[in-house]
Amino acid sequence: MLSYCEDLKLKNGSLTEYDKKKISDIKDAIMKSDSDNQYNLSKDIDELIQTISTRGARFVEMPLDEKLKEIANLIENLLNKNGRYIDIDYHYFGLEFITKDSVKTLRKRLQCFRHSSKDALIERKTYSQHQKIVMVDYGVLICEAIYTHVKENE
Repeated sequence: MLSYCEDLKLKNGSLTEYDKKKISDIKDAIMKSDSDNQYNLSKDIDELIQTISTRGARFVEMPLDEKLKEIANLIENLLNKNGRYIDIDYHYFGLEFITKDSVKTLRKRLQCFRHSSKDALIERKTYSQHQKIVMVDYGVLICEAIYTHVKENE
């Protein structure tokens, strides 16, 4: 949006030095706040998400809803081998924080972020920003755990 305003003022010949300074300051503040909100992703998981993403985006570049969509896609990618879902001993590596049921529940909740039906769009709106952040954090934890377990058992 800032770039659009900057371009519009530039085209109209009304971009002042003050405008340039304000736009630059706001962009810097946005970049700083984004860099402060980093997820503790391994390089492998970040690369997998970027590969799976339809636009090739890195996880930190994605808006919250897109992060949820890609977490759902990654969990499916990690668990689906040769067209079948693999069984994982969640009790062993999840220390009872991650269970088969908790993964299923999260996957079910994330489905609305993968689809664009009216029902899916309505369901997305039922989640608060805080709930979405919790689902992203928990989803990242699950993805890292499943990825580590799958890699160790290949």
